[in-house]
Amino acid sequence: MTDGNDIRIDPEQLKKSVSLALDEPAARLGEWQIKPLAGGLDPSNCLHHLSGQAHTPSGARPWSLVLKAIQFDEANPSSVQKIHDNKREAFFYQSRISDDLTGTFVAPRCYQVNQEGDLTLLWLEFVREDLPKPWTMEQYREVARCLGRFNGAYLTGRPLPDEPWLARRLQRTYVELAAQNIQDLAELRKLPFFQSAFANMSDDFFLEAWGRRGEFLDALDRLPQTYCHQDAFEGNLFWRNDPSGNGQLVGIDWSFTGIAAVGEELAALVSMAMPIPAEDKMRLYEICLHGYLSGLAEAGYKADPLQVRFSSLTPIISRYLFGGILGELWNDMRDERNHPWMAAKFGLPSVQYLFDWQAAHNPFYQGVYQEISRLLKEV
Repeated sequence: MTDGNDIRIDPEQLKKSVSLALDEPAARLGEWQIKPLAGGLDPSNCLHHLSGQAHTPSGARPWSLVLKAIQFDEANPSSVQKIHDNKREAFFYQSRISDDLTGTFVAPRCYQVNQEGDLTLLWLEFVREDLPKPWTMEQYREVARCLGRFNGAYLTGRPLPDEPWLARRLQRTYVELAAQNIQDLAELRKLPFFQSAFANMSDDFFLEAWGRRGEFLDALDRLPQTYCHQDAFEGNLFWRNDPSGNGQLVGIDWSFTGIAAVGEELAALVSMAMPIPAEDKMRLYEICLHGYLSGLAEAGYKADPLQVRFSSLTPIISRYLFGGILGELWNDMRDERNHPWMAAKFGLPSVQYLFDWQAAHNPFYQGVYQEISRLLKEV
């Protein structure tokens, strides 16, 4: 069967995944359907929701699962592809690590990993949410607490994974995506839409923060290291109630997973909280930090709050302001011909929304930089 994205479904692979999802080895496929799922900004990924009925010894049973098709250009891997390593997610689901995740933070069940030509197919559990989005501030606190308990477990006895495919020193790789645009700042300033987005952020600020990136990243390397998801923001997290009625956080998209300093996990949660107004972003950060520190304590880890504060704020500059915004985003945005599809990629009526969002958030980024500059002397 083929859908709008030309994903061909092998009936035997589907039957096997359905049988595993239902824990019914003798399940037989009945009527079923496939629909594209929205999600993610990486064009090399396609998500599909498959659902239907299966005939089992105990009667007809409904089933639902997600098929993620991921592609990697072996012949010409770009620097962005090396960061967004699609192979890493497949390795994660085939490893013991995904099975070891228990308690308040888990991954979806993976029923199979198949290779079809240049596509890797992940057959995954369909996760139903029990908490509507967007989250409230207090719900963000609880999510951060779960992430703290997850990271803290690897600082209090659970062996730190050492698989070679895990991401390490991700911030160093990510920040360099901005190198060309830093070099071209004078030319970028001639673009009216760049000036609109960064009118209240000077070139002197960019150059100073860029020139000091090594200091901050060296300090991150000296801090206690733990196992992290590294892309744990609202779009990749689902809150559900387990069979006992207890809350459980489910993380999807493990393509960045790896080893990082305790606290780095918070950066994605705060930076990618798009619906939160710019003027509330620092308040959100303080709430998340409190929840995260509580989670670390519940895991039995006595954290240095200043270290965690530094390590959670530093990636907001290195990975998000430089790598993500001034790097990935503006590598495409500087060409005005890309603006229509960039707006469509983010689901926006106009790309002007992104320029306005950036202008509103510049004071937040400047405040974060001042804070990590101060903390650098204390960690």
